[in-house]
Amino acid sequence: MTFTQLRYFVAVVECGFNVSKAALLLHTSQPGISRQIRVLEQSIGTHLLVRTNGRIIGLTEAGSKTFSTAKRVLKDVTSLKSMSEEYLQEEVGHLVIGTMHTHALGILPSAVAMLRKRYPGVTIEVRQASPVMITELCKIGELDIGLSLGQPEAQHRLLGFPLVSIPRVLIVQKNHPLLKKRNISLEDLLNYPMICQHSLSAGGWEVTRVFKEMGKELSPAIYAMDSSVIKAFVEKDAGIAVISGASFDPKRDTAIRAIDVSKLFQPSQLTAVIDPYRFLRGYTYDLITEIAPQWTKRKIDLTIREAISNLEMPLPATL
Repeated sequence: MTFTQLRYFVAVVECGFNVSKAALLLHTSQPGISRQIRVLEQSIGTHLLVRTNGRIIGLTEAGSKTFSTAKRVLKDVTSLKSMSEEYLQEEVGHLVIGTMHTHALGILPSAVAMLRKRYPGVTIEVRQASPVMITELCKIGELDIGLSLGQPEAQHRLLGFPLVSIPRVLIVQKNHPLLKKRNISLEDLLNYPMICQHSLSAGGWEVTRVFKEMGKELSPAIYAMDSSVIKAFVEKDAGIAVISGASFDPKRDTAIRAIDVSKLFQPSQLTAVIDPYRFLRGYTYDLITEIAPQWTKRKIDLTIREAISNLEMPLPATL
């Protein structure tokens, strides 16, 4: 039995028994995960997963107990390793950050530059992912911290620190007629082809939600996941788009213009997502504080302790 086998087993369960999804998150092959789980079952001496026609559909009784134990063991080992590194090698380590493309370009660079100056011995790995994938990676322990949008759902048992609110802007070609309007309405936007972020992104959900609440069905002309791709399309006059203000840089994006639409669309909330049971190294605290100074180390620790206390409270009995 190895930690790798336990890690693969936990990832498969956390991914809803989808081996392909687990392999994608762990940057490994599907056959490799399946083989290691088989070896784990052989070492334990019983089946852990219920299989039907080659598909995994659930956990056996032994699998359920093994999952709980394996998850706890992996968290404890990770925390112990981080604690020993913190005490013995405070200036050395490896920080894995999961973030969306928008924030990797707009918010993270200055914070990472600060960490590099303060902790030159720390290797920083940035993984770009969607909000859904950031949550999954945090759950299986592949990230030290995720920078995502909004609070993680309660069933994931993760903790979110609200960092900053980021207004949304309407981007148009530099000679677009909308630049001459003083008060832009949602109806005005419907007069032009709309480029929307893919439905997997929180930004895409917010834009379509606002139109739906108004009773209008938005029919985007183009879908794209990457804000840099969206800006390139707008530059070529393929349409207009509502994006995070963090994605627009007037010094770089000289061929397009941004219009304040904060009266029409709610700002996005950048959130730091962590596993409250994971030991945080000093540089992880500093990353959070650099982005959002209101989160001091003391305040972060108090919030983590409160979250753990709430997670360990017994659930109320149902009638």
